[in-house]
Amino acid sequence: MHDTNALYEYTRRCALGESGIVSIGIQSNVPPGRVSAFIEPYRILYPGISFIYRDVSKRDVISALFDGIVDLVIIALPLNESCAATLPLWSDRIVAVTPTNHPLASSVTTCWSDLREETFVFGNDDTGEDMSTLLKRKASIAGFLPTVCREEIISLRTIALVINGHGITLMPAGWLAFFPGTILEQVTVLEVRDGDGFSHLDYGIGWRDRNLSTVAHKILVFLGKQNLE
Repeated sequence: MHDTNALYEYTRRCALGESGIVSIGIQSNVPPGRVSAFIEPYRILYPGISFIYRDVSKRDVISALFDGIVDLVIIALPLNESCAATLPLWSDRIVAVTPTNHPLASSVTTCWSDLREETFVFGNDDTGEDMSTLLKRKASIAGFLPTVCREEIISLRTIALVINGHGITLMPAGWLAFFPGTILEQVTVLEVRDGDGFSHLDYGIGWRDRNLSTVAHKILVFLGKQNLE
């Protein structure tokens, strides 16, 4: 009888979205700690919900969403898929990183047009793709064609190329916290402004209504309310 009651209670809580398992695909360039900052408050409210995470490239995480392997995805926006919906969660400012002896190193901020003569080095990963896409869009508005080198490394390592004089790079400001002081003291970090203010990269959560579970839907409602507060 006890087992039957426990099963009934578990089934009831699953139907209400208070118990169950949610699979979340995380794009590999999402900074560590950001996802748990949004999910942890919900997990505390509903300890009966378990989370399974998959950390993969943007292409693979979108495929997993459409194949029904994951319920939700945390990605850099936009998610250019007509059959999926998104909710913005946070933004990260984009900064330019130069050697300390760079002509612009004495500045705190710069603009895109001041970077027209630069060589930009990016990694061959999702962040490199995001930064390259943003640069080309901003450069087009500023009236120049940027020089871009995509290296066969992860984007976190491009700071070493900057230090060694191979060019400059762009990265989310949130990444700076993961570099030791001995690295940061060898570079200069510049805010890049344009007519819209500081450039930024948006992150959000994506889903498909057709395979959205009750639990996943309740999480989205919770996150939506958090955004409004």
